[in-house]
Amino acid sequence: MNQGLLAFLLVLIVLVNLLLRNTKVLIASAVLVVIMIIIVFARYGRKG
Repeated sequence: MNQGLLAFLLVLIVLVNLLLRNTKVLIASAVLVVIMIIIVFARYGRKG
């Protein structure tokens, strides 16, 4: 379920970037994606 949510967020962020074409938004969204990926890996790492 988390993977589906992340995939949806990634698609949403890409669509927003295409619409706005704003460098600041692109950088901010990239940082958010990296943070989400780190959180997901941290959770799976603790379980594993």
